[in-house]
Formats: sequence, C-alpha cells, structure tokens
Amino acid sequence: MRVRDQRPDQSEPAVDSPPTLSKIWLTIAFSYYGFMLIAFVFTPDAIAGITALPSIAWITLGLGLIFLTRLSTWKKSGSLLVKLFFVTGILTAEELYLPLRWMLHSRTGSSISYISLNCAGGDIRAAREAASRGAAVVFLQESPGKEELTALGKEFGYLTYWGVDGSILTRVSPTVDEVISDQDFVAIRHGSQVFVSLRLMPPQFRLDYWSPDFWQSQKENLVNRRAQLQNILDRTNEMEIRAGDFSSIVVAGDINAIPSQIRAKDFDLHDLGSSYGVIWGGTAVNEYPLARIDRIWIKPDILPEAHRVITEKTKYSDHRMVVVYKE
Repeated sequence: MRVRDQRPDQSEPAVDSPPTLSKIWLTIAFSYYGFMLIAFVFTPDAIAGITALPSIAWITLGLGLIFLTRLSTWKKSGSLLVKLFFVTGILTAEELYLPLRWMLHSRTGSSISYISLNCAGGDIRAAREAASRGAAVVFLQESPGKEELTALGKEFGYLTYWGVDGSILTRVSPTVDEVISDQDFVAIRHGSQVFVSLRLMPPQFRLDYWSPDFWQSQKENLVNRRAQLQNILDRTNEMEIRAGDFSSIVVAGDINAIPSQIRAKDFDLHDLGSSYGVIWGGTAVNEYPLARIDRIWIKPDILPEAHRVITEKTKYSDHRMVVVYKE
C-alpha cells in the first residue's frame, strides 16, 4: 500500500523577521539628513546649539554613516549618502554654490569698495592691514584705541569715526551729516548713504550637548544677539529716513552668528556674500575659517559698488578680512 505525501492544508502564518542591518542603516541615514534639512530650513531657536555650526559641517559628518554598513554594501550605501548629502546641501549649504558664483564673478574688480575686519582685541597692526588696501570705506570691529586709530586714518587719508567695538574709516566724503557712536556700533550718514560698523555679542563655545542647560543657554544667547541687532537697526532707522527716498545703507561687521541663525533678509537687508561671495566664505577663525560670521549687508539689493566678495587670510587678526570689489 503506497503512502501518500502528507501536505498540510494550510501553511503556518509567517513570523516577521527582525529588521536587517540594512534597514536600520537606511532609517538612521534618512532620519539624520531629514533632521538637518528641517533644522537649517526652519532654524528654530530651540536647536541653536545645532545651527551654530554650518550645515555643511553636519551633512559632511553624516557621510560617516557609511561605516555602519557591511563592506559588501559600501558602494550602494555610499551612493545613497552622496545623494542625500547633495539634496540637503543644495537646500541648506551655501558652500555648494561657490563654483557657480566663481563662474559668474570670475573677474576681480579694479578697486575695493568696502572692507570689514575684526581687529582681534584692538591690534593696530590688523587695522593697518585693512586700511592699507585703499577701500572707500573700512569697517573695523574690536577697534584699536581712538588716538592710534585716528593717526592711522590720517596716514592713509581717511576720516575716522571711532567706537569701542565698531569703528569706520571713510573716504566717501570730507564731511558727515550725522554720527551715532555706542558700545557695540558706530553709524554715520553721508547725505543719502548710511554706514554702520557693529559687533554683536559673542556666541557660547560649548560642546556638552547632553546637558539641558546647553540647549537653554544657546537659545538665550541667540535670542539676545538678534535683539541686540534689531536695537541697533532701530536706532539707525531714523538716519535712513533723513537720508531720503533714494538712501542706501551698508551694515558690516562681526555678526557672531552664521547666516542660518541670523539672516540679512529678516532685517530687510541683503547679504553681499550670498550673491557675490567666491572661493571660501568663512571668516572665523583665520587659520580654519569654518564659520561666515563677518558679513557685509546692504540695501537696496543691488549696488554698483558691489561686484565680487572675497574673504582673505590676515596676518595680525584671528578673523579673515571681508573684501568687496567693485566692477
């Protein structure tokens, strides 16, 4: 008698297998870049500890996720991470646009309109570096003393408007109509032109991301810095009104925050570096310029004095110099 094969009428329900390392890696990669995209597009104050560093630093760090994968999948994983890097970078990192700006503004102008430089605690040698370039207007922060800066200005043919943390050297006009000088800024008006040199409160350099106090202090620091800037612009607003309908304003100095934290457009101004900046835009610190905290803002958006913006390494300052060439 032949025994028939016994087959179950119904198969047993399959048991879900645990997630593979590949799925876990994909979840981590997409979550990481998704968080960075949201963080740097919306820049909430609550995560100021993240946005204090440029997005290019964070998304480049994310490429390290490739080491969480098996050797056999490195090629595929690397390709995906590079794609996530560029998608996030295009939406958040201005550094990826530098090659395009270089092509659009490849020719250096014949003269310099503006220079801005932090003088590293008042080093007159740093101020000399800036003044010797012959710009129409030189904006200085952490300014040298009044007497030595005035003497330097005379040596290079500048009028000097001194302040504790912000000073201005100018050749635009032999006279000025108004001057406001305070602890953290100096503002002058030549007819319809307003110039402001400022230095905002410094950021907090902390890496204790695990501490609740870290997040609270970083948030308060950013909020206070933004309020300080608004107060300065409110005080110079009357100058703009008296300058007339065809006025222009140039605000330059040490913002002490990268563009993702404090944006010029939020104050009805335009960041020259975001349109005309070429090479590498970082200014701090001089040797390793990761952060673009020294900036020059203008209104209206287009000025004939602006053609190309370069940050140049300095000899006597711990910041790089922001140089605006005109066509």
